[in-house]
Amino acid sequence: MSFRFDIEKFDGRINFGLWQVQVKDILIQSGLYKALKGKTASLSEGKEPDKPSDSSGDKGKSKMSEEEWEELDMRAASQIRLCLAKNVLANVARWSSTKELWEKLEEMYQAKSLSNSALNGIVSELESIGVEIDDEDKALRLIWSLPSSYEHMQTVLMYGKENVNFLEVTSKLISEERRLKNGENKSSESGALSVCGNRKKYKGSKKKIICWGYGQPGHLKKDCKNGGAISANGSKSDATNGLLDYKGSIFPTRLTCAFLRALVIRAAKSGTCKMLAAIANDHCNFTIDIHTFSVIELASFVDLTPWHRFGFTAANAAILEAVEGYSVIHIVDLSLTHCMQIPTLIDAIANRLEGPPLVKLTVAGGATQDVPPMLDLSYQELGSKLVNFARSRNVALEFRAILSSYADGFTFLIEQLRVQHLVYAESGEALVINCHMMLHYIPEETLSPLSNVNSNSYSFESSSTQSLRTMFLKALQMLDPTIVVLADEDADLTSNNLVCRLRSAFNYLWIPYDTVDTFLPQGSKQRQWYEASICWKIENVIAHEGLQRVERLEPKSRWVQRIQTAGFRRVSFGEDTISEVKTMLDEHADGWGLKKDEDDLVLTWKGHNVVFPQLGCLREAHFFSS
Repeated sequence: MSFRFDIEKFDGRINFGLWQVQVKDILIQSGLYKALKGKTASLSEGKEPDKPSDSSGDKGKSKMSEEEWEELDMRAASQIRLCLAKNVLANVARWSSTKELWEKLEEMYQAKSLSNSALNGIVSELESIGVEIDDEDKALRLIWSLPSSYEHMQTVLMYGKENVNFLEVTSKLISEERRLKNGENKSSESGALSVCGNRKKYKGSKKKIICWGYGQPGHLKKDCKNGGAISANGSKSDATNGLLDYKGSIFPTRLTCAFLRALVIRAAKSGTCKMLAAIANDHCNFTIDIHTFSVIELASFVDLTPWHRFGFTAANAAILEAVEGYSVIHIVDLSLTHCMQIPTLIDAIANRLEGPPLVKLTVAGGATQDVPPMLDLSYQELGSKLVNFARSRNVALEFRAILSSYADGFTFLIEQLRVQHLVYAESGEALVINCHMMLHYIPEETLSPLSNVNSNSYSFESSSTQSLRTMFLKALQMLDPTIVVLADEDADLTSNNLVCRLRSAFNYLWIPYDTVDTFLPQGSKQRQWYEASICWKIENVIAHEGLQRVERLEPKSRWVQRIQTAGFRRVSFGEDTISEVKTMLDEHADGWGLKKDEDDLVLTWKGHNVVFPQLGCLREAHFFSS
């Protein structure tokens, strides 16, 4: 005799406890309930699983065989999965055994979890008496009712979306909760949905900070009274010796794998080892899948972390102050993030008391087409979107993309800007040069290797020992800009010595791997994109030489020297700018910090420099670093 049982599929909204009782009844009626106890318990009981129990015959039953158990387990797990909605099934699909599947469902959807919270109970009661609540309204109420420690999720869930879906929101929050449970210590006070890591994790870990140089707790290597140079056993020490982070644990395996991968590729390229060459040619293992972003994806991706937002916020505040009173503002945007900084700047310009000015935006089209992040549309299409956005803010925007490359120090772009400067010099327009994580791609080489690439376009006398970076900055100085803003990563990856470069890269690139757990769940597509871009950078730094090695970061101190040599005057950031940056950082995990270094601002992660912004110009100049 066959039975048909109709129960409502569990979708994360209905009461989990009642659904659980109904599923148990189905398993009992189908003779499959023993599977919930697990393999060991069921095999030891010695009863047939698929026949009703009979007290008079139990003693004569033989023990369940392995084959019978596997069939029982598969049937029970299948029965449970058939009672799940697709959005819930996606969260537990990888667990095949009945016991594991059941326990995971209890772990994620038990009464303490979000899906069975008071909100859903109230919603269900109102719907039962005929009061209809819009799906989007439920989603918005849920998002804004999240605790303060979930503020970062509010941004992620709502950014760039015209509508929000309740099931999508609950599914993402449950995934975030599961990530926290799997990756961090459970805390009874935080419950199932509070973030026991993001804001509390780093405060509690400060006592465990270990000096990488001296090996003693309580201070960083940079603050070490012994210079951070001698370890406890009397030897030199850095991040590559012991691979210790602040909690004394081993660095993430994926970071080590990325460096090993790059070294294998380098060795294979040299041709000294056929085995390594064969390994490197295995595309399944060594080809990096770099994602091509849509505009919405990239805007959301950039907004997840202060890595770029820090430079955006500081630069925009400084630019607004510098261009106050100008009726025409010409912005030259040399940015790795494809103008993602510009919409926020346009928003701010539109709200000026004196009214919005005419904005001219010039970009180097195609400058980053071979460097992550990559965009899935042309700069002409991007320009059209920006013009429409500016129009919606009552700002007139003229967009121009000039085909120019970092490989020759943006020579053609500089020449075009010089021509425009001769035409508009007397018109009183403000010229803003915004360089966001782009200038370190200009080769740190002398002119001789590039003498055949328009190297004579610069109007000043070139020197065989003068780098393209210095020449570029001097060319900018000749344009008499209102303000120059430079934001870049604070590391030194320029050494021609592989060992020195590897050590510097390791001591810096652990930071993006360490930060990722604060804003992206394991297994998410965005995390895969993020780590692929870091892996690409590691490969470029380690496996390539010459002009193919484009990742040539310089420390803040060297950029400061270049800026001053080019004739710019450095300008410090105002209190309003610092306040805006602090407000932005409050939206992210406590590991991020702000440090004021003389006239400069520096973004830090657990006390280590990450990004710096700087300001400079003949009239006014600013610099930032990360």
